[in-house]
Amino acid sequence: MERLVLAADLQHVPVKESGEPLVAVQGDRLVPKQIGEDMRPITGNAIYVWQSVAAKLGLIAAKLPEELLLEIVYGYRTPSIQQALFAQAMTRQPEGNGEDERIEAAHREIAYPPVAGHPTGGAVDVQLVKCGGTALDFGSPIWNFVPEAATFSSGMTKEQMTNRLVLREVMMAAGFAPFDGEWWHFSYGDREWAFYYQQPTALYAPIEQFASGSVPDAKTLNS
Repeated sequence: MERLVLAADLQHVPVKESGEPLVAVQGDRLVPKQIGEDMRPITGNAIYVWQSVAAKLGLIAAKLPEELLLEIVYGYRTPSIQQALFAQAMTRQPEGNGEDERIEAAHREIAYPPVAGHPTGGAVDVQLVKCGGTALDFGSPIWNFVPEAATFSSGMTKEQMTNRLVLREVMMAAGFAPFDGEWWHFSYGDREWAFYYQQPTALYAPIEQFASGSVPDAKTLNS
C-alpha cells in the first residue's frame, strides 16, 4: 500500500468482536522477552495477545529453520498507557495547526488510541533470533525508533534487507499485516489489519483488560 494510512482511515473500520480470551505467549520455539517497561508493572515479563494471535505465532515459529526462533518483545498495551503516550506526542505538535492535522502528525509517532493496534491485543513486535539468543541483523535494533526502522529504508545491506523481508514474509504468510514504518511491527485482527487486507470488519477493539490490576493465569499454547 503506497499511500500513508491515516488515523481517519482506520476510524471508519467497524469492529466485530471475536470473544476470544487474552493469553500469555508461550511455546517451544517462541521467545517472549518483554521490553516494554510501561507494561512490566502490570503483566511482569509476560506478553499477552488474543488466543488466535498466540496460535498463529506458534505456527510461524514451528515452521522456521531449526537454527531460528521467533522472539516477541511486545504485545498487549492498555488503552490508558496508549492514551498517555499519545498525549505526549500531541504536545510535540505545533499549536498553530488544526486539531485533525495535529492528531495525524502525532499518529505517525504513536498510534491514535481509538485505532491503535497494541491496545487490542492483536499487534505484536517481533524479530528472528538464533538459538543462542542473538538477533539477526535487521539494520536497526528492535524498538529503535529512527528513520532507518522503516522496512524499506535505504542504506540497508543485502543481508539486513533480506532478514527484514524474510520476517515480513513469514508473518504475512500467517495472515499478519505489516506496518512498514517499523520492520518489527505486525498485527492480526485490528483495524490496521482490516484496512490492509480490505476486510469488512476488524476482530478486536481496544480493551482495558487489566484495569483492576489483575492478570489472568498464563496459558500455554503448544506450537
